[in-house]
Amino acid sequence: MKHISVGDKVKLIFTDEIGIVQRWQDAETVLVKVDKVEFPVFVEFLEKIDTPKPNKDVQKEVLLPPPPKAAIVVQPNTAKVIEKIRAMGIQSLPDEFPDKGITVALQPFYHQDLTVAYFLVHLINDSGKPLQFDYTLYINEEEKFNFSKPIGGRDAMILNSIDADQLNDKPELVFKFTHLSQPLDKRYIAQFEHTLMPKARMLRHDPIETPKINGRAYLHVIEHTLPQTTPPAHQAKTHAPKPIDPIHLQQQLVSPKIPEYTPKPDAQRLEINAHIREIDLHIEALLTAYKHLPKNEILRVQLKHFERSLDEAIKRRELSMIVIHGLGKGKLREEVMRLLREYKEVAHFKNEYHPRYGFGATEIVFEY
Repeated sequence: MKHISVGDKVKLIFTDEIGIVQRWQDAETVLVKVDKVEFPVFVEFLEKIDTPKPNKDVQKEVLLPPPPKAAIVVQPNTAKVIEKIRAMGIQSLPDEFPDKGITVALQPFYHQDLTVAYFLVHLINDSGKPLQFDYTLYINEEEKFNFSKPIGGRDAMILNSIDADQLNDKPELVFKFTHLSQPLDKRYIAQFEHTLMPKARMLRHDPIETPKINGRAYLHVIEHTLPQTTPPAHQAKTHAPKPIDPIHLQQQLVSPKIPEYTPKPDAQRLEINAHIREIDLHIEALLTAYKHLPKNEILRVQLKHFERSLDEAIKRRELSMIVIHGLGKGKLREEVMRLLREYKEVAHFKNEYHPRYGFGATEIVFEY
């Protein structure tokens, strides 16, 4: 364990940002303040910056330089690289810096029971163009956080943290971008905006390994490429007229048109279950081998199975169904109820005592 104390000046290993330790959150995490932003960071991802102390006893012998540190690979600043290349007399640059757009990465951190505690919000600018951005977080339409800063063309930056429970409070991440390149190519739009609304349903999938933040995260693409006034040539749609077949045209002019008989398609039968659909989400009812799975993976399998059955019931226009989630700590029941609130076909649902299931099941009623 690194010796980190409150008030220490530290450097974030993966972003090279400098901050001050505010307080300890737990045995492995401290709250670090960078500029005016505070966010939790694992101690292992910090490097303490020691303040040099004056040495009163000046030694006469020549001191050997310290051994060189391991090389740190730093993402190049595209604007500075281009400026240096042009200073060498090269004006026409090849497309060495392809525009890979802008992405927001939500990096999850977990409780001891492997449920998500909070997310670190990263902004990844992989467009090759430096941008100024203004970021605002709204929770239930109330502004909670605002942050404005420039970001390089190949940089990633931590913005803030969001509690996992806040995904149910309609979070909105509003971004306003402005180009910093001067002069700006006329094909680019100087300013553009984007609003991101992450949903708890994203947790049904696994996070993706993201080298830019050196971890796994849920990715939300803001722009695949920077907005332009005219789309690139490969994206422009062309409607070229079809070539005329002279033989087919002659047959149409000479031969009388006889209407072809096409039988009417049979009416599609809509099957409706006469019995009430019953779904058991106990993991032993879904998988034979599950004891090696972590709790978050078990929860994901249960929710995926429930959503598939729910979609099938709505497709068959069933009137009601029962989902058996058991008691336990109530995590599965809460996730089931949160999911039900997202379906407009669900008229209401209730988790009351049932002579057969006790309080371990929820009854769902549909309305079409």
